[in-house]
Formats: sequence, C-alpha cells, structure tokens
Amino acid sequence: MQVPVETKRVERLWREPGAETESAATVRARVLAARAFARDTGRTMLNARLEGEVLRRHASLTAGAEQLLRQAASKWSLSARAVHRTLRVARTIADLAGRLTTETGAVAEALSFRHEAPRS
Repeated sequence: MQVPVETKRVERLWREPGAETESAATVRARVLAARAFARDTGRTMLNARLEGEVLRRHASLTAGAEQLLRQAASKWSLSARAVHRTLRVARTIADLAGRLTTETGAVAEALSFRHEAPRS
C-alpha cells in the first residue's frame, strides 16, 4: 500500500501546541477492538491472511461495494492480486468501524490508498 504525501507542507511536521493527536495507546486499543470484532464474527485469522473464497466470504460486500470494486478493477485494470489486497484493506476498515458488512465507503477508502487512484 502506498500513501501519497504532500512534500510542500513541511511545516505540518510541527503541530500547534494543544493540537489533538491520536496516541499509540489509542491506536492499539482500536486495533485490538477490531481484531476482537473479527474473532466474534467467526474469523480465526487476520484479514491479511485471508485468500480466495474465504476472503470473498468474509469480506461480506454490500451490492454497492461490490459494484464499486468491479468498476475500479475494470477502469484501472486491477489484477486479481490488487483486488484481493483492496478487499483485505476494506474488510479491515469495516472491522475498525464495527460493521458486519463491507460497505461502499470502506471500499472507496481502501481504493483511495492505491497510488493509481485518480487525485482531485
């Protein structure tokens, strides 16, 4: 996964006093909660390890999410590997949100992390 980083705004490295940031402990708690959620829904392995039909079954895409992923795969000529990577990221986003299904917003967010995604 690649995340584009704006190089022009170096001053953003220094936060204003009192600016809110998310602590490592907070992030850790969110990750542990997402993993517990996944376990509670019957997944015994991390999303990163899901493959093939098991990945498709656990991704639980809504109709809109599946349509968006299909359109993106076609438009950007995504390989099967790229589609699976996007599914895993989208499922993780859904887990972090505590959602049983992977909705359009999670797929859109996962696609936004791809370096091939169009920028506005």
